[in-house]
Amino acid sequence: MIWYSLFTLSCAALGLIYLNRGRGSSRIYASIGAVGTFLVFMAVIGYNEGAGMETVLSAGAASVICGAAAYWLVLLEQWLWRGGAVKKTAALLGCLAFCFLAVPVWLIGTAVLRLFRRRLSEADDALAQQTRAVQQAKEKQEQRKREIEAEICRASESDDALCIFFASLYERRGYRPVLERAGEDGPLRMLLDKGGETIAFVAISRREVLGPEAVEWAAQFRGSAAHAGLVTAGTFTRRAARRAEQLQVLLVDRPNLPRFIRAARQAEKKRAFGTGGTA
Repeated sequence: MIWYSLFTLSCAALGLIYLNRGRGSSRIYASIGAVGTFLVFMAVIGYNEGAGMETVLSAGAASVICGAAAYWLVLLEQWLWRGGAVKKTAALLGCLAFCFLAVPVWLIGTAVLRLFRRRLSEADDALAQQTRAVQQAKEKQEQRKREIEAEICRASESDDALCIFFASLYERRGYRPVLERAGEDGPLRMLLDKGGETIAFVAISRREVLGPEAVEWAAQFRGSAAHAGLVTAGTFTRRAARRAEQLQVLLVDRPNLPRFIRAARQAEKKRAFGTGGTA
């Protein structure tokens, strides 16, 4: 509001100086009338519509138009008043009409305001539509995150359930994982042929921070596979990650599971489009 007021007063001061340049007192009243109309109109629109950029544009344009009209009307009044009785009568009637100038002033200002507002409203509508689209995209993204979280929670009920779930993700991507029991009392193991090498995955469903002991446990179920793997609903420590590099154990923890789920969904969509589906 401070900048708006300073802008208005600066325009008024510059207008007063410009209209009275080298004219003496002959045009002082016309200048005051023009600048006063400018200030009043800027204040009225600023009060009713706020002090946004569209207000400055619309109020400024309307005030310049109405101020110019007021300037020449006052000059006309002065010229008529210096004439005879007929001209003085016309001047009095003009003063009465000038008192009701608020009506045409308001009409002109409203027209200018609507012109700017219509264009700005189109921009506002486009921005609002874009904002709604972004909000809807965020809501869909949050919905997908909740669905993935619920899917992981259902799959983390037991070690076997998590291993079966992880195998299903690769099946949806077109692989052919094999599920088998590692020994009589061993965990469920998923054998995956990927890139010509076999990986033997086992699972730990507990949502805990796993250390190197868990990596060593998974490594003993490698069997004849080239690599061992461990998938968990928890996370790994840095020591566990270093131990996994030493033992060639692939680690998949809870933060990485959503990436596998999204990859499985994308593979299903590609196959659906490739077979003429619309999903």
